Amino acid sequence: MARFPEAEKRLLEVRICMKCNARNGLKA
Repeated sequence: MARFPEAEKRLLEVRICMKCNARNGLKA
């Protein structure tokens, strides 16, 4: 989806964060 591999990795991290957002939060 993302043009850069780094952006894709970050997007994936954000998605994982969203999943464990309730426990860790956005800064996790």
